Amino acid sequence: MVTSSMLGKPVICTDCTAVRDYVTDEVNGLLVKNGLRCSYIDKVVTALVTNSKVSRE
Repeated sequence: MVTSSMLGKPVICTDCTAVRDYVTDEVNGLLVKNGLRCSYIDKVVTALVTNSKVSRE
């Protein structure tokens, strides 16, 4: 996650307290609920279908 952020790449991470310090959902990455495969799939498909513009900060 840190390397991707340093390179300006959006990331997909499990939503937890430590990660929220670095990743803002749908701003510089996607946060998914822990252990829920459907949450991960839903976030990725939604981003691809809507052509979400997750910025590269």
